[in-house]
Amino acid sequence: MLTRAAQIACIALFAFCSNPTGADLLQDTLAQEGRSTADRQRDATSKPREVLAVRVYHDVYYTNNGWTVTPDRFFAMIKRVLKPGGILGIVDHNAQPGSGVRFTQHLHRIDAQFAKHDISNRGFEFLGATDVLDNPVDLLTESVFESEVRGRTSRFVHKYRKR
Repeated sequence: MLTRAAQIACIALFAFCSNPTGADLLQDTLAQEGRSTADRQRDATSKPREVLAVRVYHDVYYTNNGWTVTPDRFFAMIKRVLKPGGILGIVDHNAQPGSGVRFTQHLHRIDAQFAKHDISNRGFEFLGATDVLDNPVDLLTESVFESEVRGRTSRFVHKYRKR
């Protein structure tokens, strides 16, 4: 079971990906000046020890009119809300190895090795991966919304520590 702080972080992460403006308002509210020292200390101790991002990482490389989520904004928010040394879990749809972000736009998939390199370069230490959600029947060539693979895509699971 996730801690209360982790639940709030997951909700904020979902809100950020679903509605970046709403997440900005949340962050602005949390960062208001004029709060007491006790309030700021309580906020620091209530930061989550873990954040889990499920099937949203590829969206930071998705582009569309009005879509303002970028890798820099996404990881800046995670680094703001996660405790030092906290754990970041990433679960996302596998793309063909070596494809980088080429399939994020139309297939909503991202290359696991690209993810490992990208996230490691954004202030997170890669701790490991598991293939527990690997599906060898998924050829990695269809959109994750196609009926043949929807809900049955091959996914990578990575674990990182905030540096």
